[in-house]
Amino acid sequence: MTLRYQVKSQIGSVVRDCILSVSHIENESLKSRLIAAAQAGGIRIKSIIDESAAILLAYGMDDVNILDSNAIVIDIGWKKTSISIYSIKGGVFHLLGEDISYDINGNILVNLVAEHCAKDFQRKAKFSCMDNQRAMIRLKRECESAIKILAMGAEANISVDSLCEGIDYTGKISRARFEDLCAFPFNQLKLGLTNSLSSLKLSPGAINYVCFGGGCTSHPKVVSIVKSVFPDAILSKLSRLETSEAVCVGATIHGRILSQSGFLSNLPKSTPEIPCIIDKSIAIGDSEKGPFATILPFNASLPFESCSWISTIYSDAYFKIFSLDSSGDEQKTCLLYQISIPTPDASVNNPTRLKLVSRVEVTGEMNISIFIDGSNEPIKSFTISS
Repeated sequence: MTLRYQVKSQIGSVVRDCILSVSHIENESLKSRLIAAAQAGGIRIKSIIDESAAILLAYGMDDVNILDSNAIVIDIGWKKTSISIYSIKGGVFHLLGEDISYDINGNILVNLVAEHCAKDFQRKAKFSCMDNQRAMIRLKRECESAIKILAMGAEANISVDSLCEGIDYTGKISRARFEDLCAFPFNQLKLGLTNSLSSLKLSPGAINYVCFGGGCTSHPKVVSIVKSVFPDAILSKLSRLETSEAVCVGATIHGRILSQSGFLSNLPKSTPEIPCIIDKSIAIGDSEKGPFATILPFNASLPFESCSWISTIYSDAYFKIFSLDSSGDEQKTCLLYQISIPTPDASVNNPTRLKLVSRVEVTGEMNISIFIDGSNEPIKSFTISS
């Protein structure tokens, strides 16, 4: 529901159908969960496209007039950098390989500049602001804006009113200083590019096109690094758009292609539903009043796996498995199963801990195995049918 309202607040109208761009995922179960989660929020996902493929579409690499070639997609995001290499034949993309790096991303670059400014503030104010979480958040926000300015200019001002203990901070950072501060992550980018090629046994000359995604790729230092690795490649450009918009543009183009081909309207209006226990959970305890160890929480999509712990001081422990129904402030329980578990070493001074490994299938069938703490073999395994 929150997703639908966010979209409405940004474009001014309700959106029901969408094209979803995501990082490369091969798990069909995860895709189904994404579709189900969006549908629960009132949005129908008509198609899912890989982010790197969307970037290629944004740069027009689906043009059938482009000769058979190889293209590398460099997407520097906030948390990670993905490097994808595609073979393009007749406007069709074939993924050859993809590498994910966490050594360079927007968050690292902002943190390095923020640490530099925090040290500058300490030098001027004679005390540190690094332990002040609110101050560092505000400083990082300004540093993020400064990095965007440095992508176009040689110098950026960083100014925060009342940064810490009422003291203002004003500083400047040059592009050269920024590149010096971020030398290590930039070197890691160059290393990641060469490793991606070597893993596929390709030479730099085999890459014909370079496509950028993510705001950080517009920085001149990134461009110079890419040019040094791929001197003969064509660095594609987005007309009147920023590299941070490449994924969104590509997803839009993908939706237009599907719509013009008649595929979008022929897709099902609703997706297969994944059974979900909305108002019940499954728990284990020694009485109807608890305390309970949760096996299946409320609102969990199936199938669902969990690991929980219970303790006993009795040599023969009796436990009951309940279905819990929560409505308002009242909680109702329904007994599903009773079990006796031999724990001969348990005592008041030495309770025995038991580990419950549970899996609830889409059909509602529950498979539960119980282990004594430290043991790899279950002392009891059983199935509860819905």
